[in-house]
Amino acid sequence: MKDTKDFSSAGQSLGLFVIVGATLSSFFGAYTGSGGLEVVHNSGLAGFTICLGGNVGLLILGLMGKRLRSSGALTYPQFISMSYGEKTRIAASGISMIYLIGQVSGQFVACGTIASMLGLCSFGDGILIGGVIIILLTVFGGLVSVAWTGAVQQIFITVLCIIVVPFIAFREAGGIANTFLLNGPDRTSMTAGLPPSYLWGMFFSIVLSFAAEPAYAQRIFAAKDVKTAVRGSLISNGLSVLMCIPLYVSVLTLFVISPDTQGSAFVPYIMNTYFPPVLKGFGIAAFISILLTTADTMLMTTSSIFTTDIWPMIAPKSSDRTMLRVGRIFVVCMGVLAIIMGVYFQSVYTVMLLFAGAYGSAVFPCIVFAVISKEGKNPVDHRVLPFAIVVTFCVTALMDLIPSFPTEGIFMGLPLNVIILLIGSRMIRQKA
Repeated sequence: MKDTKDFSSAGQSLGLFVIVGATLSSFFGAYTGSGGLEVVHNSGLAGFTICLGGNVGLLILGLMGKRLRSSGALTYPQFISMSYGEKTRIAASGISMIYLIGQVSGQFVACGTIASMLGLCSFGDGILIGGVIIILLTVFGGLVSVAWTGAVQQIFITVLCIIVVPFIAFREAGGIANTFLLNGPDRTSMTAGLPPSYLWGMFFSIVLSFAAEPAYAQRIFAAKDVKTAVRGSLISNGLSVLMCIPLYVSVLTLFVISPDTQGSAFVPYIMNTYFPPVLKGFGIAAFISILLTTADTMLMTTSSIFTTDIWPMIAPKSSDRTMLRVGRIFVVCMGVLAIIMGVYFQSVYTVMLLFAGAYGSAVFPCIVFAVISKEGKNPVDHRVLPFAIVVTFCVTALMDLIPSFPTEGIFMGLPLNVIILLIGSRMIRQKA
């Protein structure tokens, strides 16, 4: 790695296999393999509906892939700034990093959960050890290392977690029919297990956050060309939908075979309890390694945003070597903060959804307007966007923190953002 572009975007050289494998491995980290299983275990198949929001969001991201990759940008904030200026870039990058720290922390919590479940160490020590390893991998490996190791590890995950784990789980629970019978009609319904406002609030929060997900967009920006970026994104999303079905449905067996086990520990529980020794070793190693590379991806993205979008404003004449050093130092700082957050929140799903709805509401409309804008013809005025991003994020986050409205902020935040952008732009242009 000679400069920060090599470190954070692999020199924009990733091929189709690596794009597909790395995207799938990120998707099957703490989001699907731990946090998603936790919500399905707690809420039944209505939780599956919530988690499918991630796939809808990635589909939208893939459809925007051509415009994103052809722009030459390395990050979402940089892409938005090409149409709407540096102030918008500052607002988008700051909020992106706030959102991403929760995603990183979620991977750390998953490491702690697995380590304690396997009896390797305590929950807190698992977060600390996993966090330190992840920070070191990110600092010394860069995106090339993260992408390639993730792609290779996904092969093991596909075989062991998507095929073997569901097969064993249903066998131990007495089959699919018995599992559904013992779970009852509410837990086996895609919509009935949760209040509608909570269900759809969570669903749309995840749709928007994944459509504006900086880490998945980084794969598109790092692709070797536009065709690879678009094809890789759409193929990986289609495969992830197919792979989610057996995994999410099979977690219902936990209600039958081990009701006291957390949903986030489902995969390592099945491996540790029912796999023969050699297969158990491969399975657990592959699952933990996926968490490591997913967290690497998130940390790498925060570093990329900082060095690409923020540091040049602080020290515009920094050399490539200095930028690379700054990126690595920032990885360490964000990693330490993620460890602290993980120890405090202790739930994969809680910490990963922290500010997800607020982030999607604030940033996604700006990305859409940047995608559809043409040279000299921007749908909204550049002076409105920074204000809209900050106000929307604050209002939505505040709504989500109120106990009576845990997820409904998305229904206020997204319309508020669009209203501010359209009406504010019209007022400014009329005044001008």
